[in-house]
This record gives sequence, structure tokens and C-alpha cells, in this order.
Amino acid sequence: VCSSDLAVLSNWNYRCAVTGSSLVVRASHIKPWRACNDSERLDPNNGLPLVATLDALFDSQLITFKPSGVIQMSESIPTFERDRLGIAVDMKLRREPTPEMLAYLEFHRERLTV
Repeated sequence: VCSSDLAVLSNWNYRCAVTGSSLVVRASHIKPWRACNDSERLDPNNGLPLVATLDALFDSQLITFKPSGVIQMSESIPTFERDRLGIAVDMKLRREPTPEMLAYLEFHRERLTV
């Protein structure tokens, strides 16, 4: 685990930013590593700790978060799959995104899979 991942996890008390779970939590880049410069890669504001399922959907740009922190899902995720995965339309980040995080989230939202 690199130091930026530890900072992301530490900022959220080693719990998922959505569910609050401490099991199978991964530090996920908001702006993908391949699209970042070196400072963005190490910026703890460019990360969210997410449980494995949410992390996979987030990395695949099938879910993202609005400026309010409320989840935004791709329309390509069928309702029955959302139900199977336990993903509800009212899910949201446990706290408001920082101003620095908002720019990364905007980048991520612009790439949400339709």
C-alpha cells in the first residue's frame, strides 16, 4: 500500500466513504492514475475508500458522485443488478466532498458510462 492510499484510508478512518464498512475497503483514485500528473496521483483528495463492489463500479465509471455526495449511476446498470448488488439511488458519501475533491469528482462524472 502506497502512502497516498494510506492517506485516503486514514482521512475516512479506514472505512468505506459510502457504507462505513471496514471490510474489503480499497483506496480508489477519483481521477484515474493514467490521466493524472504526479502530484494528482499522490493527492489524498483524489481518492475515496470504497468497498470492493463500489470500487469496481467506480473504477469502471458505472457509478460516480454528485457534488452533494449523492451516488449517480450509469443508466446501463439494470435495476435488477443494482438490487443484487445492494446499490440504492439514495446512497451517498458519509460526508461532504472537500472543495479539492469536487474538481476530481467533476472529471469523473464527465466520464460516467452512459
